[in-house]
Amino acid sequence: MKPDTNTQINLDAGWGLSESLFSKFVEQLSDASPENIVEFGSGGSTARMLKSFPDVKITSFEHDKQWIGYARQQLELEYESRVQLHYAPLQWHKFLGASYLSYSVSSDQLPASADVALIDGPPYSTLRGREACLYIIHSKLVVGGRVFLDDAQRPWETQIIQNWKKTAGHCYTFEMLHGERKNMMMLTKTEDTSLRSDNTVQRDLRACRKEIRKNRIREYLGSWKKWIYQKI
Repeated sequence: MKPDTNTQINLDAGWGLSESLFSKFVEQLSDASPENIVEFGSGGSTARMLKSFPDVKITSFEHDKQWIGYARQQLELEYESRVQLHYAPLQWHKFLGASYLSYSVSSDQLPASADVALIDGPPYSTLRGREACLYIIHSKLVVGGRVFLDDAQRPWETQIIQNWKKTAGHCYTFEMLHGERKNMMMLTKTEDTSLRSDNTVQRDLRACRKEIRKNRIREYLGSWKKWIYQKI
């Protein structure tokens, strides 16, 4: 069945995936007939995928408790049998000898196998948090399955892609999809083999933690200033 991408949800608004990239995402999957999609970061794209692929089931992880509550109200009522939305607070993980701040996902929350993974979170403040998502889903992804990384033009996503080429370049191919205002990297799994650790991936951990602390301080100061202005 040909995907239906004509919906009322505007992915060019706010932090959306973008309409141009979503069209390319759908185009890449038009002949694949995906059955199970795992999504890291819920949003308008969740509803659009459910509408575009009428037979697909989606397992989605989101760290924002307020947003996951809203998404459940909007999606689970209409798509109860086809979507599972999991609240997944951010926590530190260790994969291949390196540490990452990313979603807390347990193995039993993931489907037995997945055809597609869409990585649209966690937020930029985690820096390499999206890198961990490939490591979380790798063993569940079928050969021929695809992984899509949003915002591939940003500096830390560029670093993530370089790290993936070191840890997963032997079992994935890489192709950049260009949108009107941002890019998406598509990985295709070619072999069901283990990922490889790399010392150069581990070395930037200290810088990463330092930047994350700075981001948290900025977020705290921003919230504090906003509170003060509201009181004046």
